Amino acid sequence: MKSSRFVLVWMILISFLLSGCWDRVDIDLITFPLALGIERSPEGGGYKVYAQVAESKISGQGSSAETQFKVLESEGETISRALTSMAERIQQYISWQHTKAVVVSEDLARTGLKEIYESLSRYQEFRLTMYTLVTKSNIKELFEVRPVAETTLPTQFQAVKPVKDRTSEVIPVMLRQFATDMFLQGENPVHGRVELVANGKKKELQFAGGAAFRKDKMVGWMSNHDALAWLFIRENTGN
Repeated sequence: MKSSRFVLVWMILISFLLSGCWDRVDIDLITFPLALGIERSPEGGGYKVYAQVAESKISGQGSSAETQFKVLESEGETISRALTSMAERIQQYISWQHTKAVVVSEDLARTGLKEIYESLSRYQEFRLTMYTLVTKSNIKELFEVRPVAETTLPTQFQAVKPVKDRTSEVIPVMLRQFATDMFLQGENPVHGRVELVANGKKKELQFAGGAAFRKDKMVGWMSNHDALAWLFIRENTGN
Protein backbone atom coordinates (compact mmCIF):
# COMPACT_ATOMS: atom_id res chain seq x y z
CA MET A 1 0.00 0.00 0.00
CA LYS A 2 2.80 2.37 0.93
CA SER A 3 4.62 1.44 -2.27
CA SER A 4 1.67 2.37 -4.49
CA ARG A 5 1.24 5.68 -2.68
CA PHE A 6 4.93 6.40 -3.17
CA VAL A 7 4.65 5.73 -6.91
CA LEU A 8 1.53 7.91 -7.17
CA VAL A 9 3.27 10.83 -5.46
CA TRP A 10 6.26 10.53 -7.79
CA MET A 11 4.02 10.46 -10.88
CA ILE A 12 2.29 13.65 -9.74
CA LEU A 13 5.62 15.41 -9.08
CA ILE A 14 7.06 14.37 -12.44
CA SER A 15 3.98 15.68 -14.25
CA PHE A 16 4.89 19.21 -13.15
CA LEU A 17 8.23 18.89 -14.97
CA LEU A 18 6.66 18.08 -18.33
CA SER A 19 6.38 21.06 -20.67
CA GLY A 20 3.45 19.67 -22.61
CA CYS A 21 2.01 21.61 -25.57
CA TRP A 22 0.88 24.77 -23.85
CA ASP A 23 2.38 27.01 -26.55
CA ARG A 24 1.39 24.93 -29.58
CA VAL A 25 -0.08 26.82 -32.53
CA ASP A 26 -1.82 24.95 -35.35
CA ILE A 27 0.09 25.22 -38.63
CA ASP A 28 -2.90 26.67 -40.49
CA LEU A 29 -2.92 29.59 -38.04
CA ILE A 30 0.70 30.55 -38.73
CA THR A 31 2.05 32.84 -41.46
CA PHE A 32 5.69 32.44 -42.54
CA PRO A 33 7.06 35.59 -44.26
CA LEU A 34 10.06 35.00 -46.51
CA ALA A 35 11.25 38.61 -46.70
CA LEU A 36 10.82 41.76 -44.63
CA GLY A 37 10.69 45.24 -46.11
CA ILE A 38 11.09 48.46 -44.14
CA GLU A 39 10.69 52.12 -45.09
CA ARG A 40 9.80 55.41 -43.49
CA SER A 41 6.08 55.84 -42.93
CA PRO A 42 4.57 58.18 -45.54
CA GLU A 43 2.83 59.93 -42.68
CA GLY A 44 6.18 60.57 -40.99
CA GLY A 45 7.41 59.76 -37.52
CA GLY A 46 7.28 56.00 -37.86
CA TYR A 47 7.89 52.98 -40.04
CA LYS A 48 6.03 50.99 -42.64
CA VAL A 49 6.83 47.30 -42.89
CA TYR A 50 6.06 44.72 -45.56
CA ALA A 51 6.10 40.92 -45.37
CA GLN A 52 6.41 38.72 -48.45
CA VAL A 53 4.39 35.52 -48.16
CA ALA A 54 4.47 32.75 -50.77
CA GLU A 55 1.30 31.17 -52.13
CA SER A 56 1.12 28.16 -54.44
CA LYS A 57 -1.70 28.24 -56.99
CA ILE A 58 -2.75 25.41 -59.28
CA SER A 59 -2.76 26.35 -62.96
CA GLY A 60 -4.52 24.75 -65.91
CA GLN A 61 -6.19 21.44 -65.14
CA GLY A 62 -4.41 21.12 -61.82
CA SER A 63 -1.32 19.63 -63.43
CA SER A 64 1.15 22.15 -62.08
CA ALA A 65 1.52 24.71 -59.30
CA GLU A 66 3.05 28.14 -59.64
CA THR A 67 4.40 30.36 -56.89
CA GLN A 68 2.87 33.76 -56.33
CA PHE A 69 3.39 36.23 -53.54
CA LYS A 70 1.08 38.28 -51.42
CA VAL A 71 2.30 41.25 -49.41
CA LEU A 72 1.23 42.06 -45.88
CA GLU A 73 1.79 45.60 -44.65
CA SER A 74 1.39 47.69 -41.52
CA GLU A 75 2.69 50.83 -39.83
CA GLY A 76 3.85 51.79 -36.37
CA GLU A 77 5.81 54.38 -34.44
CA THR A 78 8.51 51.75 -33.88
CA ILE A 79 9.55 48.61 -35.73
CA SER A 80 8.26 46.50 -32.85
CA ARG A 81 4.89 48.18 -32.92
CA ALA A 82 4.63 47.88 -36.71
CA LEU A 83 5.33 44.13 -36.57
CA THR A 84 2.81 43.65 -33.76
CA SER A 85 0.22 45.63 -35.70
CA MET A 86 0.67 43.34 -38.70
CA ALA A 87 -0.11 40.26 -36.62
CA GLU A 88 -3.17 41.96 -35.15
CA ARG A 89 -4.52 42.89 -38.58
CA ILE A 90 -4.30 39.45 -40.16
CA GLN A 91 -5.33 37.74 -36.90
CA GLN A 92 -2.70 35.04 -37.29
CA TYR A 93 0.54 34.18 -35.57
CA ILE A 94 3.48 35.41 -37.66
CA SER A 95 6.64 33.32 -37.48
CA TRP A 96 9.77 35.10 -38.73
CA GLN A 97 11.98 32.01 -38.43
CA HIS A 98 12.09 31.46 -42.20
CA THR A 99 12.69 35.08 -43.22
CA LYS A 100 15.61 35.09 -45.66
CA ALA A 101 16.15 38.78 -46.39
CA VAL A 102 15.43 42.29 -45.19
CA VAL A 103 15.03 45.04 -47.79
CA VAL A 104 15.22 48.70 -46.73
CA SER A 105 14.47 51.84 -48.71
CA GLU A 106 17.26 54.21 -49.76
CA ASP A 107 15.73 57.03 -47.71
CA LEU A 108 15.72 54.91 -44.57
CA ALA A 109 19.25 53.64 -45.17
CA ARG A 110 20.55 57.20 -45.44
CA THR A 111 19.03 58.17 -42.09
CA GLY A 112 20.63 55.22 -40.28
CA LEU A 113 19.90 51.52 -39.64
CA LYS A 114 21.42 50.94 -36.21
CA GLU A 115 18.17 51.38 -34.26
CA ILE A 116 16.22 49.24 -36.73
CA TYR A 117 18.64 46.32 -36.78
CA GLU A 118 19.01 46.41 -33.01
CA SER A 119 15.22 46.15 -32.77
CA LEU A 120 15.20 43.13 -35.13
CA SER A 121 17.97 41.45 -33.14
CA ARG A 122 15.77 41.50 -30.05
CA TYR A 123 13.32 39.20 -31.82
CA GLN A 124 14.60 35.67 -31.27
CA GLU A 125 12.92 34.48 -34.48
CA PHE A 126 14.89 36.77 -36.78
CA ARG A 127 18.15 35.18 -37.85
CA LEU A 128 21.43 37.01 -38.34
CA THR A 129 21.89 35.08 -41.60
CA MET A 130 19.25 37.20 -43.35
CA TYR A 131 20.56 39.00 -46.43
CA THR A 132 20.44 42.80 -46.20
CA LEU A 133 19.52 44.78 -49.33
CA VAL A 134 18.88 48.44 -50.16
CA THR A 135 16.56 49.65 -52.92
CA LYS A 136 15.21 52.86 -54.35
CA SER A 137 12.33 50.95 -55.97
CA ASN A 138 8.88 50.49 -54.48
CA ILE A 139 9.24 47.73 -51.88
CA LYS A 140 5.69 46.43 -52.25
CA GLU A 141 6.15 46.04 -56.00
CA LEU A 142 9.48 44.29 -55.40
CA PHE A 143 7.79 41.77 -53.15
CA GLU A 144 4.97 41.10 -55.62
CA VAL A 145 7.22 40.25 -58.58
CA ARG A 146 7.18 36.59 -59.53
CA PRO A 147 10.50 34.88 -60.29
CA VAL A 148 11.42 34.59 -63.96
CA ALA A 149 11.85 30.83 -63.56
CA GLU A 150 10.76 28.46 -60.82
CA THR A 151 13.65 27.67 -58.49
CA THR A 152 14.21 25.88 -55.21
CA LEU A 153 14.81 29.23 -53.48
CA PRO A 154 11.90 30.17 -51.17
CA THR A 155 12.25 33.84 -52.13
CA GLN A 156 13.99 35.45 -55.09
CA PHE A 157 15.93 37.76 -52.75
CA GLN A 158 18.17 34.82 -51.86
CA ALA A 159 19.35 34.89 -55.48
CA VAL A 160 21.80 37.65 -54.51
CA LYS A 161 24.31 34.92 -53.55
CA PRO A 162 24.10 32.87 -56.81
CA VAL A 163 24.32 36.11 -58.83
CA LYS A 164 27.45 37.07 -56.91
CA ASP A 165 29.01 33.66 -57.52
CA ARG A 166 28.27 33.96 -61.23
CA THR A 167 29.20 37.60 -61.89
CA SER A 168 31.03 39.02 -58.81
CA GLU A 169 29.16 42.27 -59.49
CA VAL A 170 26.80 42.28 -56.53
CA ILE A 171 27.53 42.17 -52.81
CA PRO A 172 25.71 39.55 -50.70
CA VAL A 173 25.82 40.75 -47.09
CA MET A 174 24.16 39.11 -44.12
CA LEU A 175 22.83 41.02 -41.13
CA ARG A 176 25.53 39.52 -38.91
CA GLN A 177 28.33 40.84 -41.14
CA PHE A 178 26.79 44.31 -41.38
CA ALA A 179 26.44 44.53 -37.59
CA THR A 180 30.04 43.40 -37.09
CA ASP A 181 31.49 45.88 -39.61
CA MET A 182 29.40 48.69 -38.15
CA PHE A 183 31.25 48.50 -34.83
CA LEU A 184 34.76 47.56 -36.03
CA GLN A 185 37.46 50.22 -35.77
CA GLY A 186 38.41 51.47 -39.22
CA GLU A 187 35.72 49.39 -40.95
CA ASN A 188 32.56 50.54 -42.68
CA PRO A 189 29.81 48.15 -43.81
CA VAL A 190 28.10 47.71 -47.16
CA HIS A 191 24.76 46.38 -48.33
CA GLY A 192 23.63 44.51 -51.39
CA ARG A 193 21.34 46.29 -53.86
CA VAL A 194 18.17 45.16 -55.61
CA GLU A 195 16.01 47.09 -58.06
CA LEU A 196 12.88 46.61 -60.12
CA VAL A 197 13.60 46.81 -63.86
CA ALA A 198 11.37 46.58 -66.91
CA ASN A 199 11.87 43.74 -69.37
CA GLY A 200 9.34 44.37 -72.11
CA LYS A 201 5.92 44.30 -70.50
CA LYS A 202 7.18 42.41 -67.47
CA LYS A 203 9.10 43.60 -64.45
CA GLU A 204 12.02 41.71 -62.98
CA LEU A 205 14.39 41.97 -60.06
CA GLN A 206 17.96 42.99 -60.73
CA PHE A 207 20.85 42.57 -58.33
CA ALA A 208 23.76 44.87 -59.14
CA GLY A 209 26.42 46.74 -57.23
CA GLY A 210 25.72 47.67 -53.64
CA ALA A 211 25.43 50.50 -51.14
CA ALA A 212 28.30 52.03 -49.16
CA PHE A 213 27.84 53.06 -45.54
CA ARG A 214 29.64 55.17 -42.98
CA LYS A 215 28.87 53.22 -39.84
CA ASP A 216 25.08 52.74 -40.01
CA LYS A 217 24.27 55.48 -42.55
CA MET A 218 24.31 55.01 -46.31
CA VAL A 219 26.57 57.50 -48.11
CA GLY A 220 26.29 56.36 -51.73
CA TRP A 221 25.74 53.66 -54.32
CA MET A 222 28.41 51.22 -55.49
CA SER A 223 28.63 50.33 -59.18
CA ASN A 224 29.20 46.82 -60.50
CA HIS A 225 32.90 47.67 -60.80
CA ASP A 226 32.97 48.94 -57.20
CA ALA A 227 31.34 45.71 -56.03
CA LEU A 228 33.89 43.63 -57.95
CA ALA A 229 36.78 45.57 -56.38
CA TRP A 230 35.27 45.34 -52.88
CA LEU A 231 34.76 41.58 -53.16
CA PHE A 232 38.31 41.11 -54.45
CA ILE A 233 39.81 43.07 -51.55
CA ARG A 234 37.55 41.46 -48.96
CA GLU A 235 38.16 37.91 -50.08
CA ASN A 236 41.91 38.36 -50.46
CA THR A 237 42.40 39.99 -47.07
CA GLY A 238 40.39 37.27 -45.31
CA ASN A 239 37.81 39.70 -43.85
